[in-house]
Amino acid sequence: MPVGIDLSAYRIVQEALTNVIRHAGTGHCRVAIDYGDEELSVEIVDDGRGVTGNGSAHGFGGPAHPPAPRTGVAHSVNA
Repeated sequence: MPVGIDLSAYRIVQEALTNVIRHAGTGHCRVAIDYGDEELSVEIVDDGRGVTGNGSAHGFGGPAHPPAPRTGVAHSVNA
């Protein structure tokens, strides 16, 4: 695994867990980490309230790209 990928994965999980605590309105979530020779997959899923159409968009899902109708985050890093 290239240098820095492990720290990047840690920070992604850290940010996702922070977002669950702040915004999801749930007390738990599931973190799944999978890896292969050239791939690292991190998935954080919660059963919180999700995104409503009434709030302003933040992060990757700006006004031009509304967020997908699911809760959680999935992020893959290919080496």
